[in-house]
Amino acid sequence: MPRPKADLTTLEGIKAWLRDAVRDYRWNVRGIILDDGRVVPLPKEPAVVAKVIEVSVIEHFKRKAYAVPGLDLLDDLSGRGYPDVLLAGRAVENRRVALDVKVARRKPRADGSPPTVTQSRITLGPFDSYFRRPTERIKGVGVAYGDMAWHLDLIVLYDWSEGEVRDIEVLVAETWRVASMRRSSETRNYIGAVTRIEDLRLEQGPFASAEEFYAYWRAAPIKRGPREPDETQVVA
Repeated sequence: MPRPKADLTTLEGIKAWLRDAVRDYRWNVRGIILDDGRVVPLPKEPAVVAKVIEVSVIEHFKRKAYAVPGLDLLDDLSGRGYPDVLLAGRAVENRRVALDVKVARRKPRADGSPPTVTQSRITLGPFDSYFRRPTERIKGVGVAYGDMAWHLDLIVLYDWSEGEVRDIEVLVAETWRVASMRRSSETRNYIGAVTRIEDLRLEQGPFASAEEFYAYWRAAPIKRGPREPDETQVVA
């Protein structure tokens, strides 16, 4: 039986479509291919593994998105901007919907029972640049943060066991719903997510509304360091 047509005109409809789009994602990366054809394992560093997973998930998602009539995709060509993918077009009634991919390793438990938290706090984005100036266009995107109707995350959780990525799970969440009241770094101006895996699954953070989330993080003190310039990432 064919699946019913996706409804991308509502927030819940988009979230349901995203969950369906990544439900069949499977990790199929076996390593790095060298010029001579040899395959070497991925480095164990979480940042490297996370980037490979991110690219893999985005490519899987794009294959599904390109098949949706009237749905346009705009990539972050810089690789450092926001969002990873911007959804637009008549399929979403000409709204702009931000989609970011976040990857986190689950923290193993000493007794071998299933992990309950992420290894580190997921970074949901900076709060010292475009986030505080929602009417200014973001460099490389040409769209202001405040002109994006909804801000969503694909949160990819995985285990690292015996040098391999295992048990990948992809969640869909509104950014404000999984945000915590803590930074993801003690020295940088980054919004941190909740760390309990069940809270991520349920989109269950400390904020009662998006308005409360914005008020809290837009008032958070900005830290300045000698090696951390104000990367505004906006254009006039």
